[in-house]
Amino acid sequence: WDAPDTGLLTLNFCLPSEEIYSKKAVTQIIVPGSEGEYGVTANHSPIVSELKPGVLTIFHSDSSEPEKFFVPGGFALTHPNSFTDITCPE
Repeated sequence: WDAPDTGLLTLNFCLPSEEIYSKKAVTQIIVPGSEGEYGVTANHSPIVSELKPGVLTIFHSDSSEPEKFFVPGGFALTHPNSFTDITCPE
């Protein structure tokens, strides 16, 4: 399934016990990758990254304040169709 070209990224953010976001349209995320922090926006190159403990920052299109979550690790998978999946161990 291809996301419409809206300039937004579709985020799936899951923990083992709950789904925080499913198909949530956001403008940008900052990922604490094991090789360093990086930003993801719509049409980002595909990448798979292990997460290090740190802050995952989510920028919503309807809010000036980013939302922040501490992640203890996990994985981020950015797909070629402007979808990013983030999974954390809790």
